[in-house]
Amino acid sequence: MGQSEIPRIYFLCEGLQAPPSAGFHVHLLSLARALAARVPVTAFCWGSEPGSPAWQAWAQSLGECPAPDDFIHLVGVDRGSRSALKRKLLYRNVALEVIEKTATPGSLLWIRDTSTALFTMRMGTSRRIRKDLLFLYDVSTLAEYEWPLRAKGWMPAVRIMVERWLRRRFDLVRTLGEGMRGVLIRGGVDQSKVIVVPVGAARPSRSWALRQRPSRLLYVGSAQPWQGLSLLIEAMRRVKRALDPPGRFAPGVLFPVGGRHPRPVRG
Repeated sequence: MGQSEIPRIYFLCEGLQAPPSAGFHVHLLSLARALAARVPVTAFCWGSEPGSPAWQAWAQSLGECPAPDDFIHLVGVDRGSRSALKRKLLYRNVALEVIEKTATPGSLLWIRDTSTALFTMRMGTSRRIRKDLLFLYDVSTLAEYEWPLRAKGWMPAVRIMVERWLRRRFDLVRTLGEGMRGVLIRGGVDQSKVIVVPVGAARPSRSWALRQRPSRLLYVGSAQPWQGLSLLIEAMRRVKRALDPPGRFAPGVLFPVGGRHPRPVRG
């Protein structure tokens, strides 16, 4: 099979940026780069121009090939001046043009987030031309649990309904763990379509055994209410109250928080 005939993987997420500036950027681009070492990959991103100091610093931090230039297609520089609708349409049109020109039989479109899925629905018509393209919906969060915490009123109900409809429409649905897989199947997604691709490498369970005197718990992520940081802090306080008699627990377990506004929190 020639290079031009090898199926490709396309990563589409309208909020994706290179160099990465958020956790999901890091995750998606790391996944794309890992796959790019084995198959042809194109990740559509907003970002800094190649050659800029930010781009060079990021590329140098990655080490050996594949380099960002090998698998990233820049939609444009994200200047924040476009309306949301114009931005989404530009992203969709650029991605669609590239995919229609370069996709080979069996290629996979890896699509993350609701708005990208909705604004790339036109790509589904490519099945009439290339009936063996695969469309994968990346379910990294569950709207049923997240959106009631993010918004009030009618928005959560609409978002949940749209999410459930999208999950059933795609050829494949990727999720992060067996628990989420079960939720999707119970929600009407054919179990043969659900694949589990966790974040990071799998570790033997013994690697996570609790040490005799734990002293540090690290949280890395957003402090947005729906991420559950406040619940984790409260859980730490309850653990401390329950397990802090003399000699049973390390006093004052340190809880560093890494994110946009990192600060140490003591339980």
